[in-house]
Amino acid sequence: MVGERIVRELNGIACFELETSPEARQNIMTSKSFGRPITELLELKEAISDYAARACIKMRAEKTKAQGINVFIQTNFHKDKENFYQNSSNYFFDSPTDDTTLVITKAKDLLKSLFKPGLSYKKVGICLLDLGSKENLQMSFLSNNNKNDSKKTTIMQSLDKINQKMGKGTVFFAAQGTDRTWQMRSGLKSPHYTTNWDELPAS
Repeated sequence: MVGERIVRELNGIACFELETSPEARQNIMTSKSFGRPITELLELKEAISDYAARACIKMRAEKTKAQGINVFIQTNFHKDKENFYQNSSNYFFDSPTDDTTLVITKAKDLLKSLFKPGLSYKKVGICLLDLGSKENLQMSFLSNNNKNDSKKTTIMQSLDKINQKMGKGTVFFAAQGTDRTWQMRSGLKSPHYTTNWDELPAS
């Protein structure tokens, strides 16, 4: 019984094996609600591009590649139940990829197919699908993604290294936008005293 094993564990009797190497994630999702209702496709494209770039950074840090992506979109159910709209769509690459440029391009294409004019959108998001280790991936002989793959890998690695050294967001893709007025409001978030030097209280 699960309950019995938990009681034994609490009493110092080992019943569950220690996981020294947790299983790698199969998917990575990045999504946030907007700080205000969004009606323009351009702003939605900026948001999905930003989320796609963030997801790709996480993926590369875990040394994995994605076989496909899922993009979803929705309006605010609580503000307009009658016109509530949500939808999603998938795209699968010929070969697994960790190329942010390719992921952003396909994510924007999916978003355009899901977008309905005249609606106020509350949220969009992207999920990287079927992640696998870079060392154990089956590549396609017919894929165009294989061309210049090493060059793309070098570019992505350089981008990640710059942002790690100089600070997150130092280098980013133009598709992510600059003003990003659609971002979730964060004026009431808790300070990061223990993780951010800039937020330490002044003496």
